[in-house]
This record gives sequence, C-alpha cells and structure tokens, in this order.
Amino acid sequence: MRRLANRAKNSEYAWIRSLFVNARLFYRWLGRTFPFLHLGWIAHLREVRWEGDRLVVGGWAYTRGTGYKTPPQIEVRLSRRGSRLRLEATVESLVNVDVNARARAAEHDYSNTAFTATFDIGDQLQDIAPNPRRPWKSTITVVGSGRRYWGRFRNINVFGSPAVMSAREIAPKVQVCPRWDLRRGLVVDHRRLDVVATSAKIDVSSIQVVLDAEKGVDAAQMIGTCQTTAVLAKDATGLLVGELSSPVEVIDEITSQVLAPTWDMVTPDGRPVHIAADFVTPAASGGNRIRSAPDGSLQVIHVPQFIEVNEAELEREPVLGVRFRGTTSGDWESTSLTFAGPLHSLPVEVTDLGEGRFEAFADLTLSVWGGPKLPASAGGYALVAHTPHGVARTFVSQAFVLNCLQHHSLAELRLRFELNRTDQFRLGISRPRRKDELGSYHQSRLWKAYVAKSYTPRDAVYFESFFGKNATCNPRAIDAEIAKRFPDMRRYWSVSDLSIAVPDGAIPVVTGSKEWWDARGSCRYIITNEWLKTRFVKRPFQTVLQTWHGSMYKKIGLDRTGMSERHLNLVRAERANWDYFISQNAPGTEVISRAYDFQEGILEVGYPRNDELQDTGDARIATIRERLGMIDGQKLIMYAPTWREQQSGVVDFLDIEALSAALGDDVVILLRGHVRTLDKSHVAVGVLDVSTYPQVSELFLVADALITDYSSMMFDYSVTGKPMIFFTPDIDQYRNAKVRGVYFDLAELAPGPVVRAQADVEEQLRDLDEVQRANADKYVAWQKMFNHHDDGNASERVVDILFPGSSAT
Repeated sequence: MRRLANRAKNSEYAWIRSLFVNARLFYRWLGRTFPFLHLGWIAHLREVRWEGDRLVVGGWAYTRGTGYKTPPQIEVRLSRRGSRLRLEATVESLVNVDVNARARAAEHDYSNTAFTATFDIGDQLQDIAPNPRRPWKSTITVVGSGRRYWGRFRNINVFGSPAVMSAREIAPKVQVCPRWDLRRGLVVDHRRLDVVATSAKIDVSSIQVVLDAEKGVDAAQMIGTCQTTAVLAKDATGLLVGELSSPVEVIDEITSQVLAPTWDMVTPDGRPVHIAADFVTPAASGGNRIRSAPDGSLQVIHVPQFIEVNEAELEREPVLGVRFRGTTSGDWESTSLTFAGPLHSLPVEVTDLGEGRFEAFADLTLSVWGGPKLPASAGGYALVAHTPHGVARTFVSQAFVLNCLQHHSLAELRLRFELNRTDQFRLGISRPRRKDELGSYHQSRLWKAYVAKSYTPRDAVYFESFFGKNATCNPRAIDAEIAKRFPDMRRYWSVSDLSIAVPDGAIPVVTGSKEWWDARGSCRYIITNEWLKTRFVKRPFQTVLQTWHGSMYKKIGLDRTGMSERHLNLVRAERANWDYFISQNAPGTEVISRAYDFQEGILEVGYPRNDELQDTGDARIATIRERLGMIDGQKLIMYAPTWREQQSGVVDFLDIEALSAALGDDVVILLRGHVRTLDKSHVAVGVLDVSTYPQVSELFLVADALITDYSSMMFDYSVTGKPMIFFTPDIDQYRNAKVRGVYFDLAELAPGPVVRAQADVEEQLRDLDEVQRANADKYVAWQKMFNHHDDGNASERVVDILFPGSSAT
C-alpha cells in the first residue's frame, strides 16, 4: 500500500496526484471521526524494565497528521479480557528527538509525544488471582489538539530493553512476565508457577537441579536447539541429575550468525521449570552456564568462554571511546574482543582484573587502509569474542539493561548503547546531526528553507561522489587540480558521515545538516559523479559539472527500455541541472548525447580519475602493496563484478575461495564490491576484501590482472595495459533489453577472453602472458577506441574549461 501511495503521490498524471491528495484527506477524516479504526496510529515501544516490583514502560504514541503544539495527555493502562479491572500507570511526558528520527514523511514535530509509564505491579496485582490464559494487554490513549486516540503498541525497539524483557516474582511462586505479541503488542503474563528450581549445579556436561514443585516431579528434560535433548532423573539423594549432549552449532536464519546452543528445562508434561527469586546462578563449567531465560525459566547456554558486560561509559579524553567492564570465565590469552560492524571492526583492548573480572576499551576512531584516524562509520557494532573455537557471542547483565542503554550526541557521531536483538552488547552509531536536523519533519523544514532562501554566491566548490558514500572518483581528481591552482578556494565535500576522509584542506559537510544544505545552495560550482536528485534546486549563478562514474557498456538514462514515464521524467529533470558532462571517449560522447538528450556541454576530455594511472613508480607501487599487507612475490588478482538490480550483495557467480585455493598461496584475490554493496563484506582464506579501499586507481596499479564482468572498470583498467578476463555467466540475460541492455558485443571488442565457467577463469589466470599475446591486437584497438584521452592531463583540461583563463603553466 505504501508503494502504491508513493507512486500516486509522484505520478506524472495530475489526476492521479489529485486522487492521492483526496484519498489522504478522506483517510484522515475517517481516522478523526472513527478513532477506533486506529488509522494512522503510531505507537513505538522503546523501553521495558523493572525497578523492584515496578514495571517501567517507555516509548511514544501519536496519530499521523495530528500535531501537538503542547505535549498531549497520555494514559497507559493494562486490561484483561473478560474483566473490568484496569491497571493504570503513572505517566511522565517526555521530549525525545528520536521520535522525529524514526517518523516517515512527518508533517509535524512529534518529539513531545514520548512518555514513560510506571506500573506498581507488586501492589496492583497483590489481590488479583493469576490467570495464565488471559494476559494483561496494554493500551495507550493520547488526548490533545481537541482529539482523543487510542491503540496498542505497534512497533518494538529490537535493539533495546524490549528485546530482553524479563520475568519478576512478585510473590512466592507468582510471576509477572512482559512479552511482545505480534498481534496484541505488549502483553503481561500473570501466572502461578507449578515448578521452580531453587538451586542447581553444573559440572562439564552433567547438571544437578533441586526443584520445589507443588506436584512431585521425578523426571525432567533439557530441550536443546537443533533437537538435542537430555533426560534428567532423580538420584538417591532426591536430586534431578542428567548429562547434556555435545553442543551443536546453530546458525541464525536471519543474520547467519553462529548462535550459542541452549537447553531449556521442562517437566515430562511440557511445563517449563522456572528459577526461584532467590536462585543463585552457579559458575560456568566446561563451557556451560545456567541462566534465567526472559520468561524466568531455567536455561543452560553453551559458550566456550562466557563474557558478560555489566557496565559501560563513554570517554572523550584523551581518546574518544567506550570503556566497559564485566565478568568472564576462561582464559584471556586465547580470546580477543572486537565490535564487529558493517564495514569495519573496532578493536578492543582488554585488561584482566583477576577473579573473573575484566575492563576493556574500544576506540571509536580508526584508521582505514593507512588513512587518517576518523570516527567509525554509521551502523551497528556488536561485541563478539574470538576464541580458539571460533567467533562467540557475548552477553550483558540485567544491571546493564537497567542502567546503560544510553544515548550520546557528539560532534563526531551519534552513539547509543544498545542490545543486538538479544542480550549482546551493541554500539549503534549514526551520522552526527543536531536535534533540529533529525527526521523527515526537520529535513522537510530545512528543504523548504533551502528552496525559499536567496543565497549569496560563494566562490566555492561543492563536491559529491556516489551520494556522499565516499570522496573518490573523478570529483576527487578535479578537487586536487583546483586545490593546486586555487589554494584559497573553499572546497566542500558531501559525506554521509565523518568516517569518510576528504582531501586535505577540504571541508566535510554531513548529508542533511544545515551546512550541507547551505553549501548546496551557495557554492558557485557543483561537481558530482551521480544524480543530485530532485532535492537539488539549481541557482542562476551555479555551474553544475556532471563527471559521471564510468564509460557505458550497460544502457543508461533514456536508452533503457521498459522504464516508466515517471522515471523518464526524473531523468529529464536531473539532466536539466547539468551545464557540463564529462565524456571519457568518443563512443561515450555519442551515448551521453542520446541517453540524456544532452548535446551541448559534453566535455570529451578523458577521465580525471585515470590521471594518476600514469604514476607507476616503484616506490608508489611498494607503498600501496605495503598498505594492503602484501609480501614480496605475491601476485594480486582483482575480482570486481558490477552490481545486479536483482541481487542485494556482492555477485557470487565466481567461487573466489575455490579459485584462491586452486591458484595457491602465491596468489591473493582482491575482491572489490560495487559502491551499492559496501555493507556486504566477504571474509575468506586467500581473499582480501578491498571494497572499502578509498582509491580504486591505486588497486589498478598493483593488480596484476583484473577479472570483471560488465563493470565500467574495464574502461579504466585498460589504461594500464595489463590483462583482463571477463567472467560473464549471465551475459545472455544481462544484455537482454528487458533486463538491462548493452551498447556493444562484449565478445567482439573485449581486450581479453570472455568466459562463462570458473574452470576457464582458472585456466586463463595460469598463463597471463599468453592472455596478453592472444589479445594484443584487440587490446590496442580497445585503447584507441576508449582510452585515447586518458593521457594523465584530463583534470587540467576540465579545470581549464570550468575556470577560463586559469590554464596551468
């Protein structure tokens, strides 16, 4: 429904856009008139924790399209089906900027709709009989702006305390346990426990449990993951005793992470065995540890080394980082900790304090590929332990959940202490934005101000590369030439966050910040290698240079078939922003003029990013190889497939691990993913993932050969004259105009073998000299056709045109 609404909202037909507006007005009228329909209702569960016998619930609630100039009155209650009883919470209204950060297409500032609700469960349920079949259901009521809405929690924060809701025993054998129900939201179970464990002992694989049961229990089962079970029976002393089976590795189906095997204790008739309130957790033994599951039942978890975080704090001096403490069982000499993130990992320094305690520090700045130390990139970083048995999860204590789930807004980044869907410590890092820059409401406000403002022109340059994901490609080469000729000219670089290294002397502006909007609106020169998208409004004094990011093999722009009229209109609207468009070669000029209906302003000067490929000195090559960690004599083969619209990760047609094994230890495969798959890293023996390496031209200089498919790298790597192999198992589908379409027959022109089988790739790599000899004539013809301007001076030619009268001497 949301996709259909977006299409209607942005349709090229006025009557469809009008239909969307009227439908939205009618939808909102229905919601206001009949609030029980819960149309547009938003209720997010952010926090669930215990303070003694008091249950604290936090979040926010509002209805889309309804703004609140003053904080609304919020009521939170628990009710049970078939009963008139209501448990009312004490509610405190809050202001939380995260509400705006999560709101989609928000028309109002909803930050004042946050709240914390406290239920005094111990007193409220004292005289109410438990009923396990009828849980208490939560309801939120919001009164404000002359309207009254109500509903349940609809969303849950899976990275916070709601992920690890825990049970509380409020009276002997009477337990209360909040949990999340997909249909009813937050519910609270109130039940009497039949069987509880008062104590237990675990020794390597054997377990002993003492039970306090209303009915005699002579046997029990430990139900494990992957259908592993263990039977417990009473011994002569009355203890339940059993042997746990060998642990079986468990893989999370969603995240593909290796999970710790667990066993849950149940009676023969399936009743869970819960842990008593005064139960003392025994020490781990043999990699097994007894703990309380979220519902208060007894659970055994297998971890080679148990690491539990108890507290954490942010440190700013002398180094920005996170210091945390906890307990462990095991040997630190064989274990290390890291915060594993989407692009990089943050190393952790660990200090063994003795007696099973440790202290650790994680630096939130890091140097990537020998570059400057910068803040960590945005994403989630989960704390993992590297043991002799492989990667193991870590855990947090209940004290951590209660006290340490904090948020820190810094100039370098926004940081939140979180949980990784379960009780694993996680650092949530996002781009540094101010409170009045967060979320769609504030971005809409900044957009409107940007459109309406009459900016004073600044003699400055705004650069953007791949939507701010990096600071590379043609814009970076032009930046270097401008910096050389005009050292006093201000140069702004759009970056998605401050982890991206910009050229020396340049000023990074974070996407969506006020400085970013102002730079876009006031700089006289805009240089980009991708679309600026429709949120760019060109001023009369601005000159926009579109450098693009590769010569064309696959069809682009208006040449693509099957595109909707809306998409084609977006192409034309984007094209209207450009004053100049760089072409690498003569065939590229022809494509650009047709695919973008762009005849005047094409600069056929070669690609500036290829200028540095002329610098092939031994010292530079040695420096790059050292940065990659290569040793003398190792041959480097780069595999760089392009992306596919129908695939979310790096193209995996080529089994690079098998290829690396076949070629031997003297060959290292450099895997270069596409900019659209940067967060899909690949770790394998004999393979080095260089997808995040900042300057791909440096990889061209050290790679002894390139394996690619349809990537525009083929037009750049050929400047080096080194061998290329084209692995194209899906070429028939790819060149189909209904899928993508191409501009020429690759097999006819390619300066290297075009193969479809992995065995053929391996065969060609074993004799690269023969590959060069067999394709020498085609290579020369290719260079004449596509590289006739790549002479090392393209940047100079671009700046000569962009700044007339500034020719380099």
